[in-house]
Amino acid sequence: MAFSLTSRAGSYLEVSVSGVMTVADMRKIQDLATAIIAGGDRPSGLVLLDGFQGWSADNDWNDISFLTSHGDEISRVAFVGDERWRDQVYLFTARGLRATSIEYFALAQLQEARAWVRG
Repeated sequence: MAFSLTSRAGSYLEVSVSGVMTVADMRKIQDLATAIIAGGDRPSGLVLLDGFQGWSADNDWNDISFLTSHGDEISRVAFVGDERWRDQVYLFTARGLRATSIEYFALAQLQEARAWVRG
């Protein structure tokens, strides 16, 4: 499994994704965000791409129901990882097409990313 929850404080989530991310991993992250939204808060979070190798070849990536239902209810998301993933992460998260603020940081900027997402 590529996904692990590393920290949760109120509506803030911090997760680590390593290896190949699967649709099941994405759904677990979405479930965490949905629970926060159901509690009346707007989640924010940091995704650390640590040894990330991309996305699996699953057929269910085209399910955008979470994005259409809750995509604008998420406050901020910071991604931290190897620079080569920046453009693909922006495409994957529909950055610029939803109200959520999404930024990408280099691995050396982890503390800056944490400060930004909590800002």
